[in-house]
Amino acid sequence: MTELLTLGLLGAGAAWLGPKAYRRAQLSVAKHPGLAGHSKLALRVARWLPGYDHDGEHFFAADGAPSEVQARRRNGLSRLAHTLNQRHARSVELTKAARPLISDLQFTSRYR
Repeated sequence: MTELLTLGLLGAGAAWLGPKAYRRAQLSVAKHPGLAGHSKLALRVARWLPGYDHDGEHFFAADGAPSEVQARRRNGLSRLAHTLNQRHARSVELTKAARPLISDLQFTSRYR
């Protein structure tokens, strides 16, 4: 009698879980094949990885470059920023004006 009850419970559980498991499998197959399609799994993996942060001084020397190369990198990035700010000043102004109205701009400006 207990075997019959156990088999009945297992059958009911399989009947209840089967369609859910099938739909979950379909969803997993439909997603992007890497971690990009699985945000919760990507967060778990990201917790395992060590964090790092480069301050302004170490950023240009991250690969152990000599000091003259670091100086060239620093100057080049400054020149690029200056050139882009001058060349596209109107775009910078319009972006600043639109930021309070567009939530995506508010979001991206917070983490940069």
